[in-house]
Amino acid sequence: MKDPINHVKLEKIIEHSEDIRSFILDANFQSQPGQFTMVWLPGVDEKPISLSAPNMITVKKVGSFTEKLFEKKQGNYLDIRGLV
Repeated sequence: MKDPINHVKLEKIIEHSEDIRSFILDANFQSQPGQFTMVWLPGVDEKPISLSAPNMITVKKVGSFTEKLFEKKQGNYLDIRGLV
């Protein structure tokens, strides 16, 4: 059985460079280094992404999934599965 999918609000987006961003989430995951969450973009795909902080993922734009993720704005939502 899959973990339930949770709608998590993007509190803030930090642009480190043209192709690297951190997405600060309105959630605090109980995680350990090396753990990840599944990020789902409906109609696009679902990818495992490691947490860079208890409420943050940091992503490099490298393909179609991350290109769509980079279209998200502060206040939008991501669908998250696992560690919630």
